Amino acid sequence: MRLDEYLRKRDEFALQEKRFNRVYLPVFFGLLIGNLFVVKAIPESWGGWWLYLIGFFALLFGNLWFTTRREKRRVAEAGLNCRSCRRPLVGVPGDLAVTTGRCASCGGQAFD
Repeated sequence: MRLDEYLRKRDEFALQEKRFNRVYLPVFFGLLIGNLFVVKAIPESWGGWWLYLIGFFALLFGNLWFTTRREKRRVAEAGLNCRSCRRPLVGVPGDLAVTTGRCASCGGQAFD
């Protein structure tokens, strides 16, 4: 992949991520804030509070798993991985690859 192809793909990837985050982040933080009201409404005598707590932490850790898997899949689909080591060339490693022409992880040639 040439440098200009990489820059085009990276810009398309960033635009798609911004679109996704415009919906995803308000929904996620809305659920977190809504949780405060739900917790205040639960009576102290209710014995199933631990079920709610388990569900809440399952939601948080499930969200972490979902976002990690989604980002890895999206980077691979966009073709933004190093040719040598298959590590993602997005964010700081991508900026270093553009500047130096080499992968920040393995040092291999990043572009043609």
